[in-house]
Amino acid sequence: MAPHLLPKTRAQIVALCENGASIYKIAHQFLQLHNIRIHPSTISRICKRYCKTRSFYSSNSKAGRPRVLKHADARFAMLQMARTRGSSVAKIQREYFPEVSANTVRRCLRKLGIYAYARRRVPFLNSHHQRGRLAWATDHAAWLERDWRRVIFSDESKFNLFGSDGRRYVWRRQGQEYNPRYTQKMVEHGGGSVMVWGCITRNGPGRLHLIEGRMTARVYTQILEEELLGTLANYHLSKRSVLFQHDNDPKHTAKHTTKWLANKSLSTFPWPSNSPDMNIIEHVWDYLDRQVHLRSPPPQNTKELYTMLKEEWNCIPMDFINQLYDSMPRRLDELIVAKGGNTHY
Repeated sequence: MAPHLLPKTRAQIVALCENGASIYKIAHQFLQLHNIRIHPSTISRICKRYCKTRSFYSSNSKAGRPRVLKHADARFAMLQMARTRGSSVAKIQREYFPEVSANTVRRCLRKLGIYAYARRRVPFLNSHHQRGRLAWATDHAAWLERDWRRVIFSDESKFNLFGSDGRRYVWRRQGQEYNPRYTQKMVEHGGGSVMVWGCITRNGPGRLHLIEGRMTARVYTQILEEELLGTLANYHLSKRSVLFQHDNDPKHTAKHTTKWLANKSLSTFPWPSNSPDMNIIEHVWDYLDRQVHLRSPPPQNTKELYTMLKEEWNCIPMDFINQLYDSMPRRLDELIVAKGGNTHY
């Protein structure tokens, strides 16, 4: 199949032809200098078309209403969108299809099943992160649901009182939202006006704590002293029966924190870097955010926001928590299939 020729390339062909070069010489020159294979008959048609229409791109006239953008052109536009990692339709139109509008290109893409979607925000993962995630998933692939129920999942989260979702749109097919080409990379824990710490157990939600001021390792262990140990007491859980999960934030891995955990005889669960998709509490944060912003009237200040967060936290359905724990084996299966890359969780 002949390559889709840019208007610039067509103009070069016409210029060479007008300078007396034969169509075979032009074909040979493009192959040698640009590694572009153009059939002599294609060169001949371009030159004849230009002499007749003074256009590098117009199509031959046919009976009936002519197709504004040929099917092959639309497929070429689709391929360019993929190759340029979600370039805008306007840019594709300006560069490759100057004689049609951007809306025309959009309509043709929609006919091929390509639509504009907001980029999914996913953690940034380099090769080191992916190797660590894959090794972690492989190490725990044999775990059953009952094994995961030993884990207490914890994290900090920030909640916005008001704010934009910062969406960016990309053209793609349905079902491609987690393809790396079409995701919006982000750093964990971005933005917000109220910050809380919380944990989830197999028996229900643990305690929720409002974080005020700067979070240090000492502040963190004070929270654990009060809220984590308090959660164990509330549910009558022994320290030996649970594994405490927290991520690799510097406050969590500091010597002070490590020493405190050892002194309290608390076993920690190893955790791969940049892996919020494996932490079921992330879904709890999303649930809380939705529930609070469905309130009528909504919170008007940070004090009301935290009050509503705590109310919704204490009402988290047990079925929801069970579903999250039961999802862990599937999460690891997907992580292994993705070879440590992003998952849909």
